[in-house]
Amino acid sequence: MVTQDWFIFAVAAVVGLCYLGVYLLKQLRKKKDEEEFLQRYPDAVKLYYLAKDKRQTLEVPKVDGERPLTFKVKKDCGIYLVPGAVRKLNLICEVGAPGGNSKTVHTAVMERMVESQKNYGLEFDSEKGSFLLYPKQ
Repeated sequence: MVTQDWFIFAVAAVVGLCYLGVYLLKQLRKKKDEEEFLQRYPDAVKLYYLAKDKRQTLEVPKVDGERPLTFKVKKDCGIYLVPGAVRKLNLICEVGAPGGNSKTVHTAVMERMVESQKNYGLEFDSEKGSFLLYPKQ
């Protein structure tokens, strides 16, 4: 039965290498897309997701009906926005309950104009149940 164990190990190794290859290709494509976007829009601004606690998950899945380009710098992540026009942002915040058994999902649509040369922060205020978008220092 040594050959059967060896065969299973070989198949698992091939599947793992294929998965790693696909992951690396996706990362290279994402980096290329980000470089092209920043060449096309050199004045693009960053919108940072700023969760107030660990139970909040913020997301902007659509900007003007299209999927936005995301970024991640160390622990900070967010999306790029093109300044100069009013942008329609679809916003989602998932708030986990203490104990982790359930989540509350809040959604909103916000129309804002962003200025170049500034970065912005996006927060969800749990007490008011509203999203806050403001220039980040």
